[in-house]
Amino acid sequence: MRKGTKLNTIYNTYRIIEKIGEGGNGTVFKVKDLDDQFFALKIVDQKKLSREKLKRFKNEINFCEKHEHPNIIKIIDKGLFADNNANYIFYVMPLYDSSLRSIISSSLQGEKIIKIFNSICDGLEYAQNNNCIHRDLKPENILINLINNDIVIADFGIAHFADADKITTVRTKETSRLANFTYHAPEQETQKTLSKSTDIFALGLILNEMFTKVVPRGENYKKIGEIDEAFSYLDVIVSKMIDQDPSKRFQDVRQLKIEVSARIRELEDNKKIAKLQEPVIEQEIKDNLITNPIKIKDIEMDGDQLKIELSNFPNDTWKQIYFKSLNSYTSSPVCYKNFIFNGNFAYYTFRFGVSSIDSLMSDFKKAIVSSNELYKNYLYNQEKTRMDNEIKQKQLEIERIEKNKLMNEQLKKYL
Repeated sequence: MRKGTKLNTIYNTYRIIEKIGEGGNGTVFKVKDLDDQFFALKIVDQKKLSREKLKRFKNEINFCEKHEHPNIIKIIDKGLFADNNANYIFYVMPLYDSSLRSIISSSLQGEKIIKIFNSICDGLEYAQNNNCIHRDLKPENILINLINNDIVIADFGIAHFADADKITTVRTKETSRLANFTYHAPEQETQKTLSKSTDIFALGLILNEMFTKVVPRGENYKKIGEIDEAFSYLDVIVSKMIDQDPSKRFQDVRQLKIEVSARIRELEDNKKIAKLQEPVIEQEIKDNLITNPIKIKDIEMDGDQLKIELSNFPNDTWKQIYFKSLNSYTSSPVCYKNFIFNGNFAYYTFRFGVSSIDSLMSDFKKAIVSSNELYKNYLYNQEKTRMDNEIKQKQLEIERIEKNKLMNEQLKKYL
C-alpha cells in the first residue's frame, strides 16, 4: 500500500501517510482524512486471509463497534478497497502515539505503572463481562497517548467469544495460535480449554515486566519488591496471576481488582499502625515563667501602699496557683493574702498597720518561690497527661484498625 493511496468509505476519505505497524492480522497505517485529522487504519488483503482469519477480523470490527469503553480501542469507520485485482477490508481507529512496548523499557515510576495497570484491568474487565477473552494480551496491544494518558486495549483479532455472544457464525477456535508466544498461558500451548484466567496470566507477566523490565520465567524470576519495595505487595498478586494451573489464578479481573484493593488497603493500614507505634515525643515546655522565674526586683513605700516590682509578669495560671496555695507558704498567710497583682507589680495596702515588715516580705518571698515551683510542676504534669492521652488514643486507633483489617478480610468473600 503506497504512500498517498486514498481509501474511501461512505462518510470519509483517508490518505495513507506512512506504515506504523504490521502483524499476522494485517497492516496498520497512519492516515489523514478530509478534515486533515490523523487516524490509524488497519487493513488486510482478503485473498491472503484464511476463512478463519477473515472471521477474526470481522470479530474484531464487530466487537469494537458494538462495545464502547474508554479502555478498549474504538472503531470509527470501516470500508472496502480494491487495487490491482486485490480486495482489501479495513477499519479506522484513533491514532495513538505510543504503545506499552515502546515505553516499557523506560524509567516508569511505580505510580505511573499502577495507573496503566488499572486502565488495562478496567478495559479487560469490560471485555470479560461481555463474554470476550482477548487471548493475545501483550505490550504491543496496549496503546497509549502519552499527553493525556489515554490507554486502550487493541487487536481483538484472536479474541474468543462465548457462545452467548457469538459475533460471527463461526467463532475463533480455541486452538488458534499466534507467532508470539511470550505472553501466552500454558493452556494456550497445550491447546486446553481457555478461560478468563488466560488473560489474567498475560496481565501478570506484563505487570511484573513493567517494574522489572523482564518477563517472568519459571519460579526464580525477578520480583517487583527487588526493584521498588513500596510495591512489594504486588509480588504475591503476580505469583497468583501467573500460576501454571489456571484454577489457582484469579478467575476474572473482578477478583483481581478486589485483591489489589485489599492489598493496598492492608498496606495503608500497616503504614498507619507503624506510624501510631512510634514513641510519643515529650514536647519541650517553652514558658517564660520557667526560663525566667518571678523574683522580687524592687520595693518601695508610697503612703500606706507597699509597691513591689517583680522581675516578670505573672500570668493568670501562675496567679491562680499563688492564691490557691497560700496556706502552704506560712502558718499565717493573712498578712499577705490581699496582695494585688497588676502587670509586673504587686501591691499591698496597710489598712491596720503591720507589726513587722520583715515577716510580711519573708512570707511573700517564700510564696513567690513556692508558686514558681508549683507552676513548673503544673506545666510538666500537663505535658505528662497529654502524652498519656496520646498513647491511649494511639492504642485505641491501632485496635480499631486491626479489627477493621480482620473484618475486611472476612467481607471479601461476599464481593
